[in-house]
Order: sequence, then C-alpha cells, then structure tokens
Amino acid sequence: MKFHRFANAFPLLSDDELFTLAADIREHGQREPIRTYDGAILDGRNRYRACEIAGIQPWIEESAATTDEDALRESVSANLHRRHLTASQRAMVGAALEPMFAEMAKERMLAGKADPKAQMPEGRQARDDAAEAVNVSPRSVQNAKRVTEYGTPELQAAVVAGSFPVTTAAEAATLEPDIQRELVERVEAGEKAATIIKAHVANNSGNNEWYTPPEYVEAARRCMGSIDTDPASSEFANRTVKARTFYDADADGLAQEWSGNVWLNPPYAQPLIQHFTDALSARYAIGQVTAGILLTNNATETKWFQGAIMSASALCFPSGRIKFLDETGKPAKTPLQGQCFMYFGPDVPSFAREFGHFGAIVTVHPDTKAADL
Repeated sequence: MKFHRFANAFPLLSDDELFTLAADIREHGQREPIRTYDGAILDGRNRYRACEIAGIQPWIEESAATTDEDALRESVSANLHRRHLTASQRAMVGAALEPMFAEMAKERMLAGKADPKAQMPEGRQARDDAAEAVNVSPRSVQNAKRVTEYGTPELQAAVVAGSFPVTTAAEAATLEPDIQRELVERVEAGEKAATIIKAHVANNSGNNEWYTPPEYVEAARRCMGSIDTDPASSEFANRTVKARTFYDADADGLAQEWSGNVWLNPPYAQPLIQHFTDALSARYAIGQVTAGILLTNNATETKWFQGAIMSASALCFPSGRIKFLDETGKPAKTPLQGQCFMYFGPDVPSFAREFGHFGAIVTVHPDTKAADL
C-alpha cells in the first residue's frame, strides 16, 4: 500500500526502531489502527511496515477526514503525538509541509473561504501555518528550507536524523558540498556542529579566490574563439582569463549584462552558485550569451548542477582534481571532489577537441537532454 504525501513529510523509524516495533507487535499485537485517506496510508506507515516484518495482517481503518485540509491536520497531529522529534526535526517536517499548507490556502481562496483579515503574503502565511502545526518558529522552518534547497543529501539526512541542529545546518548549507560532507562526518564523530562552523569561518575569513590554471582557460578561449565576459572574476583573475568585460564581487555580475562568449568559474558557496549557474542557463536560452563554459565541482546530486546540465550541450569530467592557483601562480587549493566543465553552445566538436585530453566528454541530447553516454 502506498503512503500519503502528507505522512511522508515525517521521517520514518530507523531500522533498529522498526524491528523493535515489529517485535512488540508480534508479541502484543497492533494496538492502534493504520488510517488511510484517498487510498493511501495517512497515519501508521511504521506500523504497516512493522506488521509486514512480523507477518501479521495489519488493522486498517479509513480516516474520518472529508477534505485534504482535514487529512493534513490529522496526519500532523497523529505523528507529532507519537513521535518524540527534536525541534530541528520538526522544522524539517515544517519545510516539507509548507507547500501543502500553501495548496490548502489557495483552495480556500478559490472557494471564497479565505480569512478576509489575513494580511500576510501567501508564501509567508503558508510558512507560518506550517511552523505553527509542528510547534517551531517560522525562522526554524526558513532555516530548514535552506537546508532542503542547498544542503547536500548527507546534511539533510543528518538534520532529519536529529544529529545536526537545523540552525547550524542552514549556515553549513552555504558552504561547498565537500565541506558540508566533512562537517557531517565530524559531527557524527562527536564534535559539536556550532563549534566546527565557527572554526571553519575563522580559518577561511581571508582571500577565498580560487584561480583557474591557464591551460583550462586557454582551452576555453580556443573552443569559443574568444572570452567576452567573465561575470564572477577579479582584476587578478582576469590577467589569466583576459575577458573583454569582467565583473568582480563589488560590481555584482548577477546584476550586469552578459554578452558574447562567457567564461564562468562561480563562487561555490550557496546560494551564489545556484544564482550564477541559473543565470548562465537563462541568458544562453534567450541568446544573450552566444556560448559559455562553466567550471564547477561535479556535485551531481545538487539542484543547481542538475539544472545546469539541462541547458548544457556537453560536459567534460577531468580525470584528476584541478589544482587551483594562489595569487603567486602556485598550486594552492585542491578541492576534495572532482570538477566538471559544462559547455553551452553549438560547436560540441570544438569543445570535445579542446577539452577531451583533460578527461571524459559527455554530450547532451538536444531534445531529451538525457546524458548520451
């Protein structure tokens, strides 16, 4: 039997907890029914799984809810009553519930049943409704949304499991994926999340520029014929890139016009990396950018990486990690994960010719945008 999406906002029991529940049901029987709504389990997913393990026919009843909103509130009430979730875990549930409350609010408005005294914007109202439902602050739900949108799967799982506080996880979600994974590993090893974050910021408060070795920039120049715009650069970096137009952090490249052939090695922290990769995809789609080459970590599990792939024409996965340079031109920083060059443009053979010796080339089908391996 499938689980209702309202119930899926809550975390399932761990394997150990589930087998303990199965043993209890086998010995004492199922004490409470499993309730369904619209053909799916609304309350009792863990009891249902435990009954399957115990080999016992589950006791199932239909919910008395007659509307989606009633069913949603029943699911929230039942799960919060039985589960001893931390505030951070409840915040993650709130982030998952927020779009559902937004749906309910929209339905009330269309039915003419909206509260005429409500003054808050629709999005904020849904966030506050979700926060109230799970008994946390709206700010906690906002932090959980940041973790959901920008955090690695490992960071999200750590908050859901209750091992990583949502407040510090929201701060960690702004960091590079490999750093997020390292933080999770250290927290799971017993270190305090807030202490690690504070130490990381203290140790990285200086110059965080990662300068691309010239051989990659020159390959991009040969591939596209020129580099006209570098929207995430600096005066020092442009000595190598030699873009006709470049924007540093003070100029805010996201607010500027891009044109011609673009080289982009964006800031790797969230949400900037999402904003820059989205901007390249959008500006290439409308023809403002003729061609572009994007250099990022190969964070294939992230939303921004998947979004960029859908607009790219081809990818290059270097066979080794790129050794970025410091201001003296010496190798200084090697990321913990590999990198990826994404090509946006019509001349895939040129990209393959110039970047093929760095690593594997993957083309992207122009119609389905499915990786052609």
